[in-house]
Amino acid sequence: MKCAAKPGLLKFFTLSAGLLGLVLRITLYATAVDHKGLLQSGHWANIATWVLTGLVLVMIVALTRSVRGSNDYRDAHPASVGAALGCLALAAAILVGAVKSLGNPPADIAALAGLVLSFLAAISLLCICACRVAGSRAFFLFHALISVFFAVRMVGQYQQWSSDPQLLDYAFCLSAFVALMLTAYHQAAFDADMGNHRALWTLSLISLFLCIAATRTRDDLWLLAAGFWALTNMTSLQIRPRGRFAQDRRQEKA
Repeated sequence: MKCAAKPGLLKFFTLSAGLLGLVLRITLYATAVDHKGLLQSGHWANIATWVLTGLVLVMIVALTRSVRGSNDYRDAHPASVGAALGCLALAAAILVGAVKSLGNPPADIAALAGLVLSFLAAISLLCICACRVAGSRAFFLFHALISVFFAVRMVGQYQQWSSDPQLLDYAFCLSAFVALMLTAYHQAAFDADMGNHRALWTLSLISLFLCIAATRTRDDLWLLAAGFWALTNMTSLQIRPRGRFAQDRRQEKA
């Protein structure tokens, strides 16, 4: 393992930064709304939110530049209950949203495709969950479907956001969708034996920060589940000895 910062510290830093970003956004909407219902652009919380976001993104990119890990899939994704729970949480959140939307018939082909993709993504996550428990390689199309799901959901949501004059209302949520889509893509790359630890860690941490900071929308449950998934499904950077070397190591410890 080679990393500018310890993996645990990277995760703690990102979690803390996300919570601080959420607090700043809550403060902004509580104290900076004018008589027209619009946010004051020069308010200190508005400025602090954007400054914090810029600094965190730069820090994540800088701290993950030297992230390295094993090329062996079993080392990168060992059996993990935490990773399985992350997949299960996101699958549940997606299913809840899909079932709720069944009450309103899809208005067009795009909405119908989004609904179908929701169920496919949830099923894919359940299959990946089983693989995470067993420590086995997931079929790369599972994560590819999840990436497409994020992309379609982002486009669908943007059609609603485009009429909103306040960028901060949807900027974090929109950015979170982009980061999650790329995170799932790089997870698929690992499944296809073409993964990159640095890229996956960078995008997963960015997704985690944005999902937490974006909370305070009607997608709260979904965003928190997606952030938990990104946090728990990052690759392991430890190289586990195997074969005769592993046997010698066990004998030395005994």
